[in-house]
Amino acid sequence: MAEHYPVAKLEEQTEEQFKTRPRNTHGLTVDNFIAAIREELPDLKFRSCVTYNNSEVAVYREGDAFARGWINYGDYGPSTSVNNRFVVYSHTIENGKYRSGSSQRNMAMTTDIGKAVKLVKKHIRPIPARVVAKESIGELNRAFTDSHQGVAQRLINSRDSIVGRNVATRFLPNALENALALLRMQGITIGDKDFHNTVEAYFEAKDAFIGATQLKGNVYFVHPHMRAGVPIYDAIQITWDKNMAHSLPYFKVSEGVQPWNDETNGDMDAIKGRVAVLNMMQNAEFVHGVGMKVDANRYFVVV
Repeated sequence: MAEHYPVAKLEEQTEEQFKTRPRNTHGLTVDNFIAAIREELPDLKFRSCVTYNNSEVAVYREGDAFARGWINYGDYGPSTSVNNRFVVYSHTIENGKYRSGSSQRNMAMTTDIGKAVKLVKKHIRPIPARVVAKESIGELNRAFTDSHQGVAQRLINSRDSIVGRNVATRFLPNALENALALLRMQGITIGDKDFHNTVEAYFEAKDAFIGATQLKGNVYFVHPHMRAGVPIYDAIQITWDKNMAHSLPYFKVSEGVQPWNDETNGDMDAIKGRVAVLNMMQNAEFVHGVGMKVDANRYFVVV
């Protein structure tokens, strides 16, 4: 899949909203194009996609995480003369007539509606699971950080209350922290009551923060969908930074990692169980030991 291909998230839209969408001067032609596609591929669905332009129509199947591409009718060529054609835009198209990085590079165009439908049949394919995972990983990082924001802020506030200024890391200087820890071990009250409580709050927050940096278990991106009437769970293993104790983990998708949905994988039953739990949760809420639900078609699970 070309790196410059912009993946489009599916916008929330009902069938009625799509039917009554604003149309440009070629709206009727696009509607005829959609009708012709539906005759050949009745399971394809369509909706407006403001990720592209308002006149372009996203193409997807039920259960897709992102649009597979878009269709339209118009002039997308670089020439100054008007040349309206049916257009199919997909990550599977590499149109060598256009320079790499241009939007036309992912377009196939024709004036014949029958050929245009064939282009849809040939090129409109699901966005690869690894790409869906990469496009979703930022939401995991934000949710995980937000779930620990209270701990991180308490750690910083108590640290600043003890030293009276910012320091290089979230933690107290080692010498001071070791001295305070030694006094705590001996059961000695450190300063007055308020200062002693601040020290206690610091160590409690630090323990919680360190626990967050030592996430236990594997993390997977999961895209559940139906294939030939059978539920399939495409899974991508996620990597994360386990070595920086002063910061929360940063999740990423490793280059070259491939999806799998093999029922023999030891984590598959646990993955399915966590998806079932997360399906009842709110979107973008990280649940410790379980994971998070991005939406109905995208999940991150901790196993």
